[in-house]
Amino acid sequence: MHDRDSIIAELKDTIEKQTQSIGKQRQIIEKQRQRCEQLTVTVHELREEIARLKKNSSNSSKPPSSDIVKPPGKKPKGKKRRRGGQKGQARRESKLTLEQAQDIRHYHPDNQPCPKCGTHLVATDEKEPMPSFQYELPERPVTLTAHVAHAGKCPHCNTIRYAKLPQEIRRGGLFGPRLTAFLAMLRAEGNASVSGCQKVLGAMDVQISTGALCKKFEAMSRALRKTYETFAARLPHETRLNIDETTLPQDGKKLWVWAFVAKDFTFFKIDPSRSTTVLEAVLGPDCRAIIGSDLFGAYTKFAKTAPVQIQLCWAHLIRDLKLIAESPSKTIANYGERMLGIAKRIFHTWHRRGEANAKRTECKLERLKTEFLQTGTRTKAGGLARTMRLRLTKHGPRYFTFLGHRGVEPTNNVAEQQIRQCVLSRRVTQGVRGETGRRFWERIWTVLAILRRRGQDAFAFLSAATSAYFNSQPAPSL
Repeated sequence: MHDRDSIIAELKDTIEKQTQSIGKQRQIIEKQRQRCEQLTVTVHELREEIARLKKNSSNSSKPPSSDIVKPPGKKPKGKKRRRGGQKGQARRESKLTLEQAQDIRHYHPDNQPCPKCGTHLVATDEKEPMPSFQYELPERPVTLTAHVAHAGKCPHCNTIRYAKLPQEIRRGGLFGPRLTAFLAMLRAEGNASVSGCQKVLGAMDVQISTGALCKKFEAMSRALRKTYETFAARLPHETRLNIDETTLPQDGKKLWVWAFVAKDFTFFKIDPSRSTTVLEAVLGPDCRAIIGSDLFGAYTKFAKTAPVQIQLCWAHLIRDLKLIAESPSKTIANYGERMLGIAKRIFHTWHRRGEANAKRTECKLERLKTEFLQTGTRTKAGGLARTMRLRLTKHGPRYFTFLGHRGVEPTNNVAEQQIRQCVLSRRVTQGVRGETGRRFWERIWTVLAILRRRGQDAFAFLSAATSAYFNSQPAPSL
């Protein structure tokens, strides 16, 4: 009996110890479980951080200038191409003629020895003369003209009056129309600062203060006002527009440069706002254009109040899909690769739409559109894939507006190309100082962009516009 009680007591003691041990093990397991959950969250966050750090201009909307370290390029297959002109490349020769030369100097071979036998050469008409051309600046590239007004006396009232100068001289002041146009081109096309313009003029023996220079830019702005307003009035009636925006600093504040690219002209607007109010003010509530843009919310919000259609940029979308395909998560990366594969088939078909049956191509593109949207919105992956799924669920059809409208481009590259000059200027000039500067830049950028797209002489137009303004005449037609 005694042995049985001792055995029972021993067993109870053993059970109690094992229970305590199991409780401790459960506590350890619970702590390990919590630790695993924390590590899982940390791994997910680190993967997202790695994905963000991998963003560059090739897989996101970041500009190339933001790439701190560019990834190594792929080595070309085969023999490396040498620098310079390539074999078979068309020769580019000068098209200058003697009629274009302001000064012609003739060189005759009289009494020059023949390089072959040493005999003196004799002039001949068997071959045409061979011209060589050279540009050169005159010793003084700027002419200083003194307009002297002489005095005259009225015999009736004995008042002395000076002769009246031409209006162009009185309004132009120290600079004539051509020099004012040159200064505006140096500032806008050459991305020169005000002090840089002052130094260039100083090298041309023209001494002028920075304040007087700013007044010349203001005169150029007023000369272009009517032209600028003409194209502003045309914008609401355009059927296709590409729009983009970028920042422009003003005394520590942030302004926005809006670029509106129509079929045959480009229009710039500088505004403190980046909201839908700018689109409403510039395009109006009755605009019916197809607008190519990025995914910025101002455009989609504008589409709710105006009868416009949106074509979202495929270049931005493909860069985002490339970033997803580079994800360290295999599930997310596979999603990105599938989407890129479908996108490749879409544009392979679209670019060859003129080579095949139109109806068959249209049906194939519709099938690929459906496949792309279904694949993009049915994933259960998280992270960047989830973000893309939500985007395509909300805005997916707006990526395919171009399929139903001939002439609409699937990317917004044309707007980004047009706004690039503004970005370059911003980096040099560091923005504007006030309302006058804002008006100058939006007008000069608009006019120069239009002239550039049409292949017209910018200097000739600016000179004519300035001359018309100095003479109080209508601005030339553009």
